[in-house]
Amino acid sequence: MALKKCKECGKDVSTKALACPNCGNPIKNKTYAISCSFAVIIFLVVLWVAKEVLFAFSEVRIFGRKINLK
Repeated sequence: MALKKCKECGKDVSTKALACPNCGNPIKNKTYAISCSFAVIIFLVVLWVAKEVLFAFSEVRIFGRKINLK
């Protein structure tokens, strides 16, 4: 468990803490921001792949007639 200084009061605060136990100042967690950004990028990639798959099969033939779903 690493410690860093609180920007508000200067006391030592755990890097895992969400706020300083002395003054209550919120501690910014860089790993949360990185993981949120990563999740958004993965979500957008999944949406793009789903769109490509759906439009690849957008041409349907029913009783020999071509029906375009685009």
